[in-house]
Amino acid sequence: MMTPIMRRLTYAGIAPFVIALLIKWEVLAPFVEADLMLWGYATVIAAFMAGSHWGAAIRSGDPVVLLASNGFALAVFALAVWMRTPIGVIFLAIIFAAQLLLDRRLQIQAQLSAPYWRMRVIVAAMVCAILVLYAIT
Repeated sequence: MMTPIMRRLTYAGIAPFVIALLIKWEVLAPFVEADLMLWGYATVIAAFMAGSHWGAAIRSGDPVVLLASNGFALAVFALAVWMRTPIGVIFLAIIFAAQLLLDRRLQIQAQLSAPYWRMRVIVAAMVCAILVLYAIT
């Protein structure tokens, strides 16, 4: 069940991605380097999502979700360490999109509620779009 606070916190989670983009575009005065902010926050959120998938895999016993959760965490770590480039940011967007596909699998298995799934689609689309904009500008 999606509570109002869960919904607000999820949407608020988009803000650091937007702030990093606005800093890069020099719309906001930099209080931190845009790349550092983007990579730090994206790594945290992608790892958080991988952890939520790990928990879902424990509940469902689904080996695909289990392996994917670990793969996503390791892939984001590798990108953050060795590929902090515009291409790396595109790969981050791909990982966030793939995590959404994993959520779709969980939603089909009735592991996720319909309201949560709808919100995830919106938030993931926004994050992926922001990451692509960040990478190409």
